[in-house]
Amino acid sequence: MVINNTLVNNTFAGILTALDSEAIIRNNIFRGNSKGIDTVSATSAANITLDYNLFYDNSIDIHSSVSCSAGCVFGSDPLLVDITGNDYHLLAGSPAIDTGSEEGAPVVDFDLVARAIDGDVDGTATTDMGADEFDPAAAPNPVSIPGVTTWGLLAMSMLLAVVAYVTMRRRLAAR
Repeated sequence: MVINNTLVNNTFAGILTALDSEAIIRNNIFRGNSKGIDTVSATSAANITLDYNLFYDNSIDIHSSVSCSAGCVFGSDPLLVDITGNDYHLLAGSPAIDTGSEEGAPVVDFDLVARAIDGDVDGTATTDMGADEFDPAAAPNPVSIPGVTTWGLLAMSMLLAVVAYVTMRRRLAAR
């Protein structure tokens, strides 16, 4: 059983099954792998249960005769906090939030946070896909400046530069 994992940037495959293996592959996130899932060609599709997984930015999502039987998400960014910094927590709005299956899911995530939490705040607690269970109460609030565009920030930076220049000129002239 491979349940509730986040598999990122693997050079061969996120999951590779062996010849004639039996596997349940559920509630996982596959992002940026060469292959999300690779099953040996002789593996019978009857031996593999593949459901409730999220696939994004893999060269090949599923290299197998097996197909997703239910609940899989293809092509949606899982919105992980910081892939280059190995922070695979989910951000608010992730398509992995509250879209997994309760069947076989661990009772805690990799931070030992209890599953399931109502991460999308719709009144129903459902297990998330991936290793992290998103908790909206514990999620950091991004810092934003309402109504300020990139051009506004550029104009503000230029204004501050002019003020600094004028201040320096006045101080030099006063000497």
